[in-house]
Amino acid sequence: MPHKQTFQDLGIPFPLYQGPVECCPQYKGRGTCDVCKQQADHCFNLSIGCGIRYSLDNENWIDTSDDEKLCCYKCLRQGYASITNDTELGMVSDEQIAQGATHGLPGPITESAIEQGVEAGPPNNDGWRSYKIDPKDILELTRTPNYATWQGERWRYHCGRIMPYIGEWTQKEFNEFSGDGQKAFLSIVDNSHKYAWDSLGGQVICYMHHCQVCGQLRGYWDCD
Repeated sequence: MPHKQTFQDLGIPFPLYQGPVECCPQYKGRGTCDVCKQQADHCFNLSIGCGIRYSLDNENWIDTSDDEKLCCYKCLRQGYASITNDTELGMVSDEQIAQGATHGLPGPITESAIEQGVEAGPPNNDGWRSYKIDPKDILELTRTPNYATWQGERWRYHCGRIMPYIGEWTQKEFNEFSGDGQKAFLSIVDNSHKYAWDSLGGQVICYMHHCQVCGQLRGYWDCD
């Protein structure tokens, strides 16, 4: 597959974001960091679902939803900024780190949680249940930028861990991965069917992840 520039190539790696830089809407390049007030080569836009703090001892986050801020890579990775990311088992943000669980989902335990070895908590009074995740994975995800989607990111799980995002795949990538791209798509992409395959790369976009434990691929698709 042709190589597309990654954050690793830029010297600013994210363990959970291994996809192309072009798929990250928050990456803005050079700018002035609103946290350290310094010019930096690599800055990220913080808006809805994000927060900043000016001291690591300060637990009071400043919401950036109504006032977009720029944060440099160094400040983001050191924990001066927090990014909310959505997963297939519920959202995670800074407050979920201490809990060691996602914000949760309504309803019964999901089939995905059972298949991927993720422990579910009991339902609360509103019928929502959280899913237990290694706090280190949650911390890592709050220091990881979003990837671009039509309907919102949904990080996948495998072997009980959050899976790194590796990019968008079209029919071309699936055919290069396997001699039968359609068969591969139908076997490793959630809720896949022939219509989604036929429209892949057009109205349908597929977002791929790989397991940080065993290397297994998982993906899902959405459309505009």
